[in-house]
Amino acid sequence: MHQVALSVSQLRCACVSPEWREDYLAGGKPSTFSFGSGVAVHGAAFHRIAEDFIDWALHPSYSREADQLDDESSIARKMQHLGGEELIEKLLHQGEVDSAALVGEAMFNFARRLVQLRQARRSFASWGEIFLSQEVTISNVLVYGGGEGAVFVSGKLDSLRIHPNGQLEIVDYKLSHGSEMEKELVQIAIYRKLLEQTRRGFRYRGCLEYFLPELVTQELDPDDLDAIYEKWVTPTLPLLLPQQQAKATPVTVPAATSLTPTPEPDAAKPPKEQKPPSSADSPSASGPSAATSASAHDTKPLCLGKGIGLASQPVTLDAEQLKRHSAFLGGAGSGKTTLALLLIEQLLERGIPAVLLDRKGDLCRYADPDAWATPPGAGPDAESPSRRKKLRDSLDIRLYTPGSPAGRELTINPVPDGIMDLPPYERDTLLKSSAAALGGMLNITKAGDPRIPILAQAFRLLTTHRPQERVSLQTLIEFIGSGDPSLQEAIGVIDKKHCAKLAENLQTFDLMQGHLLSGSASSSSTHRGAPAAEELNAELLLGRGQHAIPGQTRLSIVSTKFLGDKETTLFWVAQLLIELNRFASRNPSATLQGVLLFDEADMYLPAIAKPATKEPMENLLRRARSAGLGVMLATQSPGDLDYRCRENVLSWFIGRVQQPTALEKLRPLLQDSGIAQEKIASQSVGQFHFVDESGARPIKTDRNLVSTEQLPEERIVYLAHAQRS
Repeated sequence: MHQVALSVSQLRCACVSPEWREDYLAGGKPSTFSFGSGVAVHGAAFHRIAEDFIDWALHPSYSREADQLDDESSIARKMQHLGGEELIEKLLHQGEVDSAALVGEAMFNFARRLVQLRQARRSFASWGEIFLSQEVTISNVLVYGGGEGAVFVSGKLDSLRIHPNGQLEIVDYKLSHGSEMEKELVQIAIYRKLLEQTRRGFRYRGCLEYFLPELVTQELDPDDLDAIYEKWVTPTLPLLLPQQQAKATPVTVPAATSLTPTPEPDAAKPPKEQKPPSSADSPSASGPSAATSASAHDTKPLCLGKGIGLASQPVTLDAEQLKRHSAFLGGAGSGKTTLALLLIEQLLERGIPAVLLDRKGDLCRYADPDAWATPPGAGPDAESPSRRKKLRDSLDIRLYTPGSPAGRELTINPVPDGIMDLPPYERDTLLKSSAAALGGMLNITKAGDPRIPILAQAFRLLTTHRPQERVSLQTLIEFIGSGDPSLQEAIGVIDKKHCAKLAENLQTFDLMQGHLLSGSASSSSTHRGAPAAEELNAELLLGRGQHAIPGQTRLSIVSTKFLGDKETTLFWVAQLLIELNRFASRNPSATLQGVLLFDEADMYLPAIAKPATKEPMENLLRRARSAGLGVMLATQSPGDLDYRCRENVLSWFIGRVQQPTALEKLRPLLQDSGIAQEKIASQSVGQFHFVDESGARPIKTDRNLVSTEQLPEERIVYLAHAQRS
């Protein structure tokens, strides 16, 4: 069977130009440049600068600075710093004065477009709410196949954005436009077909943006893109195969439909109001399980309990509100965990997966068969036993015990996978963070210790020169301990004795705790003949993709009781947060597709200290919303939680808090909500003040379906071991 492989640009040219197609099929290599005015505006260089700016704006290390850029001038200046100034100087040096002026004008118009996108949001928290990750490369997608052969297409999108109506928007940048706009739109229509096959479940819009001689945009809804694809691409695909070429009669390129570009409104004018998305337009999570698909349109609100007062009425919560995150505050015994689990159980009933991070051992109770047979006291309604059984039958429960090979291990890589796909500056930041976190596990905590930069350089060299290999603990030990010349050159004048000491530290760690890391000597062996340890993976925890089980919803419980000291726990959770951030970047969703409960969250997001978990947790709170991931933070030490996260957490459930210090920390939140401190201190078990954009409401919460109690460590290990066996 004959196979043809093209890029998106090549397929577009084959569709809109019979001459180009004939040249290509004859073995030629015709140019894929747009059929436009031919003005020398250095489009490839402009695309790189635009991509670099978006990558910078989405990077967690720079997002705070980027989110403050709200006018054309400041954005254009940053684009100049990221390569624009260098390009303009190069063009001036070459005598291309007009081209240099055009590049400067294009950058300003690009900046103006970003300001308009920002203003189109009802509220703006970060650029991550508009732009998705630039990792939008599509490889070898089958777009046509028959007895005579197959056509595969690959490409890389200029940008993928979140439209204000909730749909995803494919964006194609053009500097100057030609005379036939519809031919330019064919490329977006092709990308839509590729994304529909590789990121299923979404409704994709399109937007073509020109930046010269002025800012002009052309938006298309999904039906427009379908019509363009059927008109231009569908008739062309069979002609790319030899058997069809011989039978084909001459094809006349259809006349272009009249399309009028939309001039951009003046920056001072308010953005055009967008119509709310319909149910048909709302995307669902890509690659859902059967259970998720079955409940994707369940819009029934979640039940919290009843209001407190004479006219007591049920209090509910829209499940989609949890995308904007929630916090459960209260002292020991206040009922905060029960309330969080009440919401999670209702989400699981709708096929929405959950990941529970458990420090004490009470959340592990969901993996205990005894818990499902024991009523939790006064249930929320008379149907509790049947609901409990139905819920259990629909769940695929996984209990993981990282740090305990006797249970069900979940190992991590010293360096996260896919690091070579990141931009250089992001890759460098992640390598340094990984080195510092691993150094914490090695008890290298003294500021300025040379072993940390040595570790970072080893990471950099191994990932650069062996991009196809994972950086295992054994590889690190051998590389650092061997005195490799490339490492010696990289560390410069640092005394080489520190390399030997670092290799010794790593070897000791491997012998004592190596089972925590993938590819170590310890994790490579099995315990009592049990299967090898599984590796930390967000899709595994959420039950997506190859890890999905039809008709089952994943409930993953990760017990951190066996990780040992605080530094080791923080390192492990930091890697989990990094993996969740990468998942959020790769899997956008306008609807809720999973929730993550962090019990005792003050450890990971403290008010004063800056552990390895703090930055990735802050980043997840900013970005998870665009991926439909709801973060739920629960703590019995509300005075220790960093309340600077308030802007990224919409729903607050404040239970009984009696400690004066904690109440003082809560005072700004209570004052803004009109709640007296004495009311918080006097609440009984199960009483909360529910605070969100609608104000504050006192409620008495229902009980959840499954009774939770703290399990002993041996019981947790037994349950996890029984699962994996």
